[in-house]
Amino acid sequence: MFTLHFLLNLVTIISVILMFTTTHPIYAVLLLVLLFCEAAATLFIFNVEFLSLTFIVVYVGAIAVLFLFAVMMLNIKMIPQNFIKNFIFFGVIAFFIVSLIYTVFNNVIINYDFFQVN
Repeated sequence: MFTLHFLLNLVTIISVILMFTTTHPIYAVLLLVLLFCEAAATLFIFNVEFLSLTFIVVYVGAIAVLFLFAVMMLNIKMIPQNFIKNFIFFGVIAFFIVSLIYTVFNNVIINYDFFQVN
């Protein structure tokens, strides 16, 4: 269960980084849909099935589809961006996030009883 939760969080972080760094608006909305589905899967493995299914129906079924149609109807053009500037910015942010996650999980993994189900 811990491994599945870790993998879902890893894919969530990767999809968020890709969503913010992509220049194509349709891809950004599709990555947002993937993010909503990953959040619902995380809720599902914590035995919160109703909230998970509600999350899928409300966010993926309504809001994300509305965003997708709005982006397609507006015909937004791709914005050329400086790749090196974005890479340095998100690299610094990723370093701080990874160091924060390491600090938190270093203290939690020492106390392995935290993950035991009674």
